This record gives sequence, C-alpha cells and structure tokens, in this order.
Amino acid sequence: MSKKLFDFLKTKATAEIQAAAKELEQAKFRIDPQYHDFLVLLSQNVNLSKDSFDLDQEDKKRGIWSTERGTFVTINKPYITVDGRIKMARDEHKEANKRLDIHPPQIFEIAGKALMSVQIDSELYGQATGTIEIGLEKEKGVDAINPFANAQTSAIGRALGFFGYGLIGTGTIATADEMKPLNE
Repeated sequence: MSKKLFDFLKTKATAEIQAAAKELEQAKFRIDPQYHDFLVLLSQNVNLSKDSFDLDQEDKKRGIWSTERGTFVTINKPYITVDGRIKMARDEHKEANKRLDIHPPQIFEIAGKALMSVQIDSELYGQATGTIEIGLEKEKGVDAINPFANAQTSAIGRALGFFGYGLIGTGTIATADEMKPLNE
C-alpha cells in the first residue's frame, strides 16, 4: 500500500469522525434541552476502502479497522429514540390542546414479506403512516425476542418522523435498527 493512499484513508476517516461530531453538536442545538435524554448515539461503520490494510494501534484507537471485506471507521450518529419522539408529539399536542391519535398496527404481506403499518392522526399536522418489515426470521437482536413489538415501535417512530419529530438534520427518518451497521 502506498503511503499516499493510506494518508488519504486517514484523512477520509478523520472527516467522517468530525462530521459525526458536528451532527451531534447540531442535534443538541436543534432539540429542546428537555428532550436531550432521548438523544442517543448509534454506532455505524463507514467503508473507507474495499481493500484491507495493516493498521497501527493509533489508527485502531481512532476507530479505524480492517478485515478481508475492507477498511472501515466506526462513527457515532445521533438519533432521537421513539419514546422521545412520542413525548415530543404528546407534549406539543397537549400544549396546543390538539388531538394526537396513534392507531393500532395493521399487519399485511407484500411480495412474501410481513409488514406492519401504523397510522397517526394529528390535529396539528394531518396524517402520517409508518410502515416497516417485521423481522420474523431474525436470530439476533430485539427482533429475535419480539419482532412484532419492535416493528410497531419502529413504525410509530417512522410516522412521527414524517411529522418532523426527532429529525435532527442527519438526512434520515430511519429507525434505529436501520441505522445499525450490518455485520461486517
């Protein structure tokens, strides 16, 4: 590996780490301090190269790692939890003396996949629907324990995201599970 290429990867990793830190700073600024307890950091692995490299301890301490699948840097992305989004929505609607109705989930199948959909009606914002695949075949994580509850929570969080709750400028309305890295 050339030193020039490796220096480029370190520079790219540093930029990813700095961008994630800036997103956290912006999230804290955008979110009312009363909801900061609902702001969590989710680890994500960003691919820096398809090639594998030998790394020193300093690189590893910075979150850079390498396998046969490539070289990555682990960053932490801010995320507002679904319970935080629900609290934000309920608080805003209560203060405005407006209704917020979270309807029971609907389960249906499309192309062999089980999906769950939750509709939310807001007197402030109208109607939004969050839909998510039910992780029935998962062997790890929360879906292995209770895929229906996880899907319902994710669908509610997505619908509230469409109303703008929990959006912190990271460019996504994704659920926490969607933000988790795939097994590298």
